[in-house]
Amino acid sequence: MDNASPQLENGFTRLANDLLDALLSAGLTARQWAVVMAVARKTYGWNKTRDDIGLSQLRLMTGIDKSHLSRTIRELEGMRILTREAGTHSHTLGINKRHKDWELPNQQPQLPKQPQLPIQQPLLIQPQLPNEQPGVAESATKGLPNQQPGGCRKSNHKIVFKEKKDNSKRQCASALTGELVERFATFYAAYPKKRNRADAEKAFAKLNPDDSLLAVLLKAVEVAKRSRDDWRRDNGKFIPYPGTWLNGRMWEDEPDQVEYTAAELDVMDAYNELMPADWARAITAPFSAQRAAAIRDFIGFAPNKPDMPRRYFGHCAANLKADDRCGFDWLIKRETYLRVREGVVKHKDAA
Repeated sequence: MDNASPQLENGFTRLANDLLDALLSAGLTARQWAVVMAVARKTYGWNKTRDDIGLSQLRLMTGIDKSHLSRTIRELEGMRILTREAGTHSHTLGINKRHKDWELPNQQPQLPKQPQLPIQQPLLIQPQLPNEQPGVAESATKGLPNQQPGGCRKSNHKIVFKEKKDNSKRQCASALTGELVERFATFYAAYPKKRNRADAEKAFAKLNPDDSLLAVLLKAVEVAKRSRDDWRRDNGKFIPYPGTWLNGRMWEDEPDQVEYTAAELDVMDAYNELMPADWARAITAPFSAQRAAAIRDFIGFAPNKPDMPRRYFGHCAANLKADDRCGFDWLIKRETYLRVREGVVKHKDAA
């Protein structure tokens, strides 16, 4: 036996056959299937029914981008395949084993069978002859003109059937009533992209928000306007349509970072405190997502040494001279950090 091949002794995931069969027949997309299997691996693979699972873990397991993962989890939660609750570090995810409670998009509601009514034949209308008395019918058909096989007389009058219009679809599509009209107008005025209003009205009516939820929606829109890079890029080209935003419950998405964390501010404060006055100061406003990411990367150079930034800046202050080309962002770059640690940059030489 090849010891390099997968072995049960190294761990396995127990999944009930009924649950697996239900998943196979659920018509999941490739992303949905990958997320469900990842959740199964993190829960059933460790003999647990639920677990704190972050988007970063799912991205490493599935290779799916975080933005797609967030939407896929909401889809599976809406289908009641996954359960999601607030956890310690992230959301607690689990698989809903009661697969009969799943709400799959391809399921059709079972309507009660209606009794079959007898087929009614159209009434044959005969033209009245001039010398015929009203209410008197012929007792025989022999010799009558326009006789058809089977004993039916051909009529020259057209039989017109009135078609009953089906207004059920129109009634279902009627979007807003009562207070929802005013609430939707408030939401639509605040949303930056005015496209497919009819779809937006349907989504809003389906959501049926009260005043408190409307306030949540409006706040989420304002936060997204300020913080989401995709909303601000190319004059809002990538802002989703309002109906898509509502149907996807995108107001629940975690907003992009809009201010520096305490750890990031500590690094900039240490730089400003320890570096000589002829070095450019590190300003904390306005917020820069690129600088925040660089600071997090810098802290990661020595994650188990929280005093590393202060010791590093102290060393740089003693060995590097100021240069207009160099400042905080240059000093925390990985290349600069390595050159300083290796002694390539020293003796007041910043080149």
